[in-house]
Amino acid sequence: MENRIILLYLVILSAILILLRVLGVAHFNNDELISYILIIYGLGLYYSSYLKNMKTGLFLGSAMFLSGIVFLVIGNFEFMDTNQLVLPSIIMITAISIFMLYLNDQTNKLTLYLSIALFAFGVFYIGFTSEHGYYNLIPYLLQMIKLYWIVIVMLIVVAVLVNREIKN
Repeated sequence: MENRIILLYLVILSAILILLRVLGVAHFNNDELISYILIIYGLGLYYSSYLKNMKTGLFLGSAMFLSGIVFLVIGNFEFMDTNQLVLPSIIMITAISIFMLYLNDQTNKLTLYLSIALFAFGVFYIGFTSEHGYYNLIPYLLQMIKLYWIVIVMLIVVAVLVNREIKN
């Protein structure tokens, strides 16, 4: 039932975003629209699965959310070779999604250790294979937050709507 509600909110939000694009209020391409949809659906799936203690939904919801973020970044920043981002993205998304499983069940220490190991491997992989290294990471992150504040607002709205509907 909650999945239908999340999909309904997703369709409504997508229609609003398309309307804003047509009216010229917001400027984004189809790739960004797909990214927003992944972000919102991933957040909704994660949140509803968290309330029901469904581990598969937790993992998939956080992976979809993070994949949406990756697609949003790839679509809006110039990269010499986006293929170089695939492996680190998969590693980091998997690490964070497994960490979300740990946050749901903190007695399962294996998920914590696995997520830390994967995250550390991902950070080292990025640092050693990147041309820019670690020193440009913080300015890039601040620039992304400044440009994509609307994503944060949408996440809060979806969380409030889903929470209100689940309580009813």
